[in-house]
Amino acid sequence: MNYPFDLLYRVKKPASYIGNEYNLVKKNPEGKVKVALAFPDTYEVGMSNLGFSIIYHIINSREDALAERIFAPWIDMEELLRKRKISLLTLESGKSISEFDILAFSVSYELNYSNILTILDLCGLPLLSSQRDGLPLVIAGGQCTSRPSPIIPFIDCFAVGDGEDIINEIIDTFKEWRLSSKDKSELLIALSKIDGVYVPGVSKTVRRRVIKDLDKAPYPTKPLVPNTEIIHDRAVVEIMRGCTRGCRFCEAGFLYRPVRERSLEVIKKLSSEILKATGYGEIGFLSLSASDYSNLGGLARYIKEELIPSHISVSIPSLRIDTVSREFYEAIGEIKRGLTFAPEAGTQRLRDVINKNITEEDIFKTMEIVAREGWETVKLYFMIGLPTEKDEDILGIANLLNSIKERYRKIDLNVSVSLFVPKPHTPFQWVRQITPKEAEERIRLLKGKLNRKVNLSWHDPKVSLLEGILTRGDIDVSRAIITAWRKGARFDAWTDRFSWDIWEESFRENNIDVDFYLREKSLSDPLPWDFVDTGISKEFLWNEYILSLSGFKREDCRKVGCYNCGVCSG
Repeated sequence: MNYPFDLLYRVKKPASYIGNEYNLVKKNPEGKVKVALAFPDTYEVGMSNLGFSIIYHIINSREDALAERIFAPWIDMEELLRKRKISLLTLESGKSISEFDILAFSVSYELNYSNILTILDLCGLPLLSSQRDGLPLVIAGGQCTSRPSPIIPFIDCFAVGDGEDIINEIIDTFKEWRLSSKDKSELLIALSKIDGVYVPGVSKTVRRRVIKDLDKAPYPTKPLVPNTEIIHDRAVVEIMRGCTRGCRFCEAGFLYRPVRERSLEVIKKLSSEILKATGYGEIGFLSLSASDYSNLGGLARYIKEELIPSHISVSIPSLRIDTVSREFYEAIGEIKRGLTFAPEAGTQRLRDVINKNITEEDIFKTMEIVAREGWETVKLYFMIGLPTEKDEDILGIANLLNSIKERYRKIDLNVSVSLFVPKPHTPFQWVRQITPKEAEERIRLLKGKLNRKVNLSWHDPKVSLLEGILTRGDIDVSRAIITAWRKGARFDAWTDRFSWDIWEESFRENNIDVDFYLREKSLSDPLPWDFVDTGISKEFLWNEYILSLSGFKREDCRKVGCYNCGVCSG
């Protein structure tokens, strides 16, 4: 136990701060590069993040390095730490960050930006990198590093892309620097020479790092078993990385190209080792589109013949409506915990615009199989505010859902509607984001036509407004992040903590024109993330955007051939 007992006694979730989990790694720090891994959200969220777990495993697998963890403390814990003037401590050894060489953030969501400042401040570090001399070196990885401009002033350097190789090269470079120099600027120059590392003020551009062979990639087979319930409380095996479906709204679909798969043999081996090492009774097979796994039949047989008879439940959260066979549903049918699909749009015209290559016939064919196999709950995801969207597209969502509910009355239909946020490095990075007022009007239109037996939920449009600004923001937005944090912004992704009033005041005080970041852009407009090369050419993305306006569809390039997006060159 690292914090005083009388302090933990006063917080709602003390298990988040005590460490000592099963499979915990504790190492003698003498002579080692000491890395504090920071996740800018709660323990429950961070412990569910696979990338965070992978980096923890890689560092602790080295004889010459160690990794320990910190998470953003909840509001009650933060208040107590400040009141008692206690630093944020790592879970493994209970040490303050001043005793570490590197503080490494995993940043996967823009609405966690304010929590980065909380962690820096509670660790006793200045918020701005320009005001920090010496160690620890503050680095950041994760999906947000593909468009890092709003947090550049807070971070010394960024790891862009797959982190499996980058983290080892960062540690090796740090070791070499420590033997020969104490000048931090020399360390930053050396780090800038690593492929995939961006150092503000040193690097001009950075190319996303890609690991080529997942079978050979390091993977945690003895993951930590959390002390308390977390968001995804199960064993996890990533079966493939990347997606070539080409959905034009999907940042991850473009950002994680090319597709790389783990062989079924390796998946089986990892599954067996993880289940034995953790005692979990459930395993999740993860990817952006699990049903596109090339050996889906073999995976289904493994589930049916080995996992289900061993009383292991299976979670496959990323199924596509048009690719999963009846045999697959039969294989996983004993789970009966609900299925999730994402039609995204309610009309074929708009599905063609966004390149969601499914038809209404595909949707009903899948629903027929689901009903026949006895599934009781189906969750469907839709978006509003997509490019070229009209009222008839919103009504199309209602008509589709009403037809499904009328035909399959025994299935509980849970529908989630979110506001489309144009994401960097996608064909829609140039489009305008609709306002909260427009979003609310479209939600009202949908609700007015929807069968009341359909369970409808939607995201707060103002949360999406903030996400859009932080996603497409430039370095000027960092000033508003600091102001909002000082006004109390914390855990903006959490409904009960989000305050648009705080952010609106902060943008106004820093002369940030919100509409500037949400407006439509042209090909000639500079984008705040142009210095990040994901491997996909900007010309290809623009061409995809132009094609979308006429509803031109692309098939999966793995099936019909290369479209020359650029990511597979060589």
